[in-house]
Amino acid sequence: VIMGDQTKEHVYDMLMKNFERVYSGDTDDFGDFYPSNRAPWGLYMHAAWFFGDQAWHYDGYKMFLDEITDKEKYPDVWIVPINAGLKYMQNPVDQAKLVELGKSDESPFGCQSIEDKTGVYDSTKNRCGNAQSCRFMVDEPADGISGERYMSICGYKANGERQNCPAEDHYPWLGEDNHCGGNTPCDDCSA
Repeated sequence: VIMGDQTKEHVYDMLMKNFERVYSGDTDDFGDFYPSNRAPWGLYMHAAWFFGDQAWHYDGYKMFLDEITDKEKYPDVWIVPINAGLKYMQNPVDQAKLVELGKSDESPFGCQSIEDKTGVYDSTKNRCGNAQSCRFMVDEPADGISGERYMSICGYKANGERQNCPAEDHYPWLGEDNHCGGNTPCDDCSA
């Protein structure tokens, strides 16, 4: 919860305060300083935080990202998806090696195949396209589930046609004749 001024500067200051604690260390309530071990720090933001009449949330968040990605001030800060952070923690390399590897897919933070649209990002080989999220309102008391549920389906059928989500009131079940809601392929869109 953000208290006080509702400005982008307030959001920026709040995020920077928490970032600096992780990056540089922190002094506790008794005046003792605890240095940082530079452990990975998650940036978890709920999408709803950026909607509605709070444009200042997003503006402050962008200011924060611009600041911490300034390589002059923070040359060793990387913003990566969780799977890249886990890959790095399994086989850490020093900053110089990360810089040397750059965008190469050999780097735990590599993105070359994304930019080049090769490998799993090659749309001519991965006909699924981008996954799309389908929303269902489920009321199945016999199975003990009710409420909102989501599943991902491929953006395209195997023949290249765009596919749509099944009807919102027909939650797909394995074993049914139409367990993918008329969509194919059902389970080759795992990325």
